[in-house]
Order: sequence, then C-alpha cells, then structure tokens
Amino acid sequence: MKQRPWWPVCLLILLVVAGCGRSAKPTSAPTPVQPPVPAARSRIFAGVPLADAQADGTRMTGFGEVQTYQGRLENGEKVAFALDSKTGDLRTFYRFEQQSALALIDLETAKKAAVEFASEHYPGFKVAAFEQVRAELVSPAASSPKVYSFHWVQIDPGSKAVLPNEVRVRVNAETGQVDSYSALRVDVTVPTRPKVNMARAKKLALKAVAEIADGQVIDSTLFVSTLPVYEPNGKQALLWAVIVQGQ
Repeated sequence: MKQRPWWPVCLLILLVVAGCGRSAKPTSAPTPVQPPVPAARSRIFAGVPLADAQADGTRMTGFGEVQTYQGRLENGEKVAFALDSKTGDLRTFYRFEQQSALALIDLETAKKAAVEFASEHYPGFKVAAFEQVRAELVSPAASSPKVYSFHWVQIDPGSKAVLPNEVRVRVNAETGQVDSYSALRVDVTVPTRPKVNMARAKKLALKAVAEIADGQVIDSTLFVSTLPVYEPNGKQALLWAVIVQGQ
C-alpha cells in the first residue's frame, strides 16, 4: 500500500476583507525629507558622523522604495545603510568588520544601546508603544559571533493585529555597538478589525487543507501586510496567518 506524503506543517494565509472598524493609529505621520542624498551624508550613527557616503542604487520593498548607500564613519568604520526614498527614515543599517567573539556586556546594557539607537533613527520611537518580541543573546556557542538581538513590533490595541511598524536591532556583545538595524514606519491604511473572526479563519484554513490527515491548528496571527504578502505593490490588507499541522 502506497503511503501518502507527510506534510509536517502547512501554512495558509487568508485574506480578511477590510471595511469594518477603525484604522490603527500610526506611531507618527511620515515627514518628507527631500532630497534623500543630503540627508544621507549628514547622518550620525551612535554619535559618530559619516565621513563619506555614496548612493549605490534603489530597491523596492513591500512598503515603498529605499535608496541604498555604502559609507565610512569618521572613526574609519565601514557601513551600509538604506533610507526610505519618501520619508528619509533609516530603514536598514549594517556595520562591517566587527569583532564579537566574547560576551562582555549584559542584556540590559545591550538593550540600552539598542533603544538609544532606535530613538535616534525612528521618529517618535517609544518602547512603551511597542511590544518586545525578542531580547536575547544569539549564537551562544563558543565559536559563534556574540550578538544581542532585539525586536519590537506595534500591536493594534483593539484587535491585537500585528502592524507593519517594527524595529529590529542587533548589538555586538563584545563592543557594545549596534551592528545592524532595520525598521519600518508607515501609515496603516486598512481597518484593523477583521470581518472574519479567529474561529472562522481557523475553520476556513482546515477546510482548505482537508487532505492533511489529523490536521490541527497550532497557531493563528492577525496582521497587516501587503498582497501578495511582502511584495512591493503597496496594497495593504488585513490577514490571518493560520498554521495547520498534520500528516
């Protein structure tokens, strides 16, 4: 008898029709910065100004275009970063060639550095307005780089939907410097109260994957993204992500 294939996890993302309830309040209204190149050249990262920055292209993301740069700080460190082409917000930052073989600082010291960096580059950033979903030492093995990873997301207070606005920071556990940063700050343009509730979303997910034996919902999350998910078309939608596990 031929065995049927085993699918340990099936992920189905269902679109929830937006149109009822209120829109989530953004952290702050985007402030246009034009043109982005002068804004890039005047950037200061953790107290150290840029000595030089060269634009090396643009790319589209799920929430707009970014301009990417390669640069050098006044202390000689090489960095790469990207700015939102419309708002001038710092979307990503990366510091090259950092030693991180030892964990010489603790979690709270690393978090302080992460919050300070985010406060400097994310307009209106306040820890109290975000939910912390990660704060830990990454790669604790002896031979692995030591970094602290922090992740904050904004949650709609009514529906508890995860909004696109987020901040991610990695702090070098040896130097105490921010090694990398990524963030998103956008206006949420769709209602954040779903017309399809959680129970209905789970039922639809199980029906869609009825061929999975003993299928069970192990997680479900309401979130705002773009459709297709994370692709650069700028069309926001309220979605349920439902994870069904079975054989």
